[in-house]
Amino acid sequence: MTIRPQIPSSDDVPSLKALLLEKDRSLNEKDKRISLLEEQVRLLKHKRFGASSEKSDDQAELFNEVEATDVSLENDAEMDDAFDADNTAVVETDTIQYERRKSRGRKPLPEDLPRVRIEHDLADSDKICDCGCALTRIGEDISEQLDIIPATVQVLQ
Repeated sequence: MTIRPQIPSSDDVPSLKALLLEKDRSLNEKDKRISLLEEQVRLLKHKRFGASSEKSDDQAELFNEVEATDVSLENDAEMDDAFDADNTAVVETDTIQYERRKSRGRKPLPEDLPRVRIEHDLADSDKICDCGCALTRIGEDISEQLDIIPATVQVLQ
């Protein structure tokens, strides 16, 4: 069972205005509460699913109510510096420079060096399976190392 507030008759204008103001005030309070809760949900989602960082620019918005409403005359000179002569805001940008990551691993040996191929092969007795079938070559791995002989430079494969 719900209790409905008594609605004054249409002839009672001051009480109708008071009722309207009360409803408007409660709606404003509810709007503020909803916006606060939406902001908290957004920040919690960012904290859980957003990029990991110890500092978040979004958190500053929660605590700046006093700064947003308090306008000081002392800051007028600073505000004038932030605008050009034609009253447009001056935006300072910082450029971030980065170095490319060096490629990993060794650099390939120059192609003009002579190559000497060294093969490590199995003995003929190891090339026969237990059932008597001949084993076939599947593939090969090639590695290169620099071999310096006092009067000769060559690449071993």
